Amino acid sequence: MHSTVFMTYLLALCSPALAQQSSAGDSGNCTIFNWDHQRPTLGKLPPQRVSGAQTCETKNNGTCALTAAGDAQFEATKNITTLRGHTYADLVQEAVGKDSDMPAPSFNQSVIGAIDQTRSLHNGQSGYLNFTAASFCYSGTLDNCTGAVRNGTAVEFCAPVWHDAGVVSGDYSIVRIDKDDVDRYSDPYENQSSGKDESGSDKGESGAGRSAATQSAMAAVVLGAILMAVV
Repeated sequence: MHSTVFMTYLLALCSPALAQQSSAGDSGNCTIFNWDHQRPTLGKLPPQRVSGAQTCETKNNGTCALTAAGDAQFEATKNITTLRGHTYADLVQEAVGKDSDMPAPSFNQSVIGAIDQTRSLHNGQSGYLNFTAASFCYSGTLDNCTGAVRNGTAVEFCAPVWHDAGVVSGDYSIVRIDKDDVDRYSDPYENQSSGKDESGSDKGESGAGRSAATQSAMAAVVLGAILMAVV
């Protein structure tokens, strides 16, 4: 009786970690990108907020400076959710090689770009700055796939347009908000000097990554305990 209760308790503890690990079956990997040899299409990545919010309160209907400064990270995108994300930039770069139409030195999974912009808010206005990075996209099909991705699946990969180191092409824009919401939008780069990201985690390892590793370790320990209890 006690052994059964103990095993039930241990299974309840490890089930979240096991469920998270089993979700890997919903994804797959491919080693070949068959480029359609069409010219890359230009587009835009999702906008990123690059400044804190503020309210302009000045006399004589003047303006206030709204400044953004820091280093932003821009990620490549794909239109297929089941493909694991850590390899596809290499697939694209290998397929397109030194395509003469590529608007960037290379197709990168992630690009760090310097943010340095000042715009003006009019008296009484509240808002923050967004930056929308330009992107370029290649289309084709995937091959030599495993898991949930089938051979021949159509796909489009998009990456940031960058030039020199730290220079990403794109546009800045002011997003107007209500004065009461200003405190919700802090400067996304205020912790960069301390080596931390916006969430307070070290840049080298995200909080989600540490959580997954902890749960995996817990699952291994608990499963070992279950086997010992059965014996």
